[in-house]
Amino acid sequence: MKKSGVLVSIGIQVFAVMVFASAAMSENGPVDKARHEAGGGFASGALINAAIDVLAGAHNPDSPFYDKEFAQATTNDFRQLFLSARRLAQHDDFDQLVTSLDKVMALNDNPDPRKNTLAKYLKQVLKGVAPIMQPEPIKGLLVSLSSIDPACISGANGIVKGLDLTVTNNIYGQNRLESDINTSSLRSLLIMFASADYVPTFVVRGKDTGIPYLSMVDSPDHPPLEPGTVSDQTHNLAEWAIGEIVTALRWGREGKIKQGGRYVHMDQFQAFDWLMFKKRYRVSGHGYDALKFEGVISVAADRIAQVLVPAALVEAFPAALELGGGVKDVKHRGGDEGCFTNTPWRTVYGTAGERHKLLALAAPVLEYFWYARDHQGKSRVSDLVGLVVSLNEIPCTDYRSLDAGPQATFRNDEDLAGKSVLKIIEDSGVMNAPLRPHGTDDTGLAAPLLDLIIRV
Repeated sequence: MKKSGVLVSIGIQVFAVMVFASAAMSENGPVDKARHEAGGGFASGALINAAIDVLAGAHNPDSPFYDKEFAQATTNDFRQLFLSARRLAQHDDFDQLVTSLDKVMALNDNPDPRKNTLAKYLKQVLKGVAPIMQPEPIKGLLVSLSSIDPACISGANGIVKGLDLTVTNNIYGQNRLESDINTSSLRSLLIMFASADYVPTFVVRGKDTGIPYLSMVDSPDHPPLEPGTVSDQTHNLAEWAIGEIVTALRWGREGKIKQGGRYVHMDQFQAFDWLMFKKRYRVSGHGYDALKFEGVISVAADRIAQVLVPAALVEAFPAALELGGGVKDVKHRGGDEGCFTNTPWRTVYGTAGERHKLLALAAPVLEYFWYARDHQGKSRVSDLVGLVVSLNEIPCTDYRSLDAGPQATFRNDEDLAGKSVLKIIEDSGVMNAPLRPHGTDDTGLAAPLLDLIIRV
């Protein structure tokens, strides 16, 4: 293992040197004429070549693409990446990375691909990621990510902190290793999406009417000439939730959220809070009075609404709320979702972004996939849902509710030890190690990498 560790260490540092060197090139004009010719008529090749030319020129004072601020910032990012990679390689966490790699490879446990744990998961993920591994969505996503404020990345309550907490804590913001609910917030969010990836239909006296439940959901809280919800665009529950978040964020930016009798502007954190706690919903139907809710959180806590959706979706909902990064001190009561509407949860309103700013990273991703269209004109939001669902390894069909007490799925995450790729990566610290600094001059790998992606 020591030899493997040394090789990986050398590989990381060589890669960092090569990337840094390529960014510091001082060529003006085409980097390599032969490369352009080899690209032929392929648009993706031309796009990559043009990007390389611009990036190289941005660091060359004699180039028309020269950008002093950009050059200095990206140079600093590459230097920090190299430094962070070296500090990580010198730290005990690096041994954990190598060990976890061995554990992941141990899941290559059967010559039959249909029974091989690692092969099945990789095939599942590759299927989920396939629709977005094309030049157009990759370019669009990178452009969308460029809207992130670099100031939100690091610090005690930045994006990196949020990423760390999703792996370290459970859905209630408690350290998962010290709580009876020992499933991480990240993996809880994945099973929530997997459970929501369907169209719920209205059932009357045990008979499925085939009427989409979301077609009966509306809201009086909307600006003129816009519908109250995105139910006119999708009836898939996971897609609908993404659409509601994206729409609320847009309304906030455009000053279209009514508060105190007038329309006001809200930043992304305020708009997310408004959606979760304040936006009013109505569920109407023939033969009964409309059900009324205040905030998505009230819908999740309603006993009538809960019987319409899978238990995993209801119980993992705090993972979605956690996306906002609000300050909370929630004492759940053995899986009683009634706590959603009680004082501890309600006092979270107005604090989004104070504990961490993970939403600043998630928002442009959600917005891109909601508004982007494929070649058939269809929204790419289903591609995002498919990707997220493909990452889930907690079986939805075998999910045991928190009402099951000690037998609940979220209380028995160790049942997946040695069987789940993501759990191995979580438990071994692979996800946390790149996020955390390993020296006084180290910011961790994630911060400079995110800053680089945003700037490029």
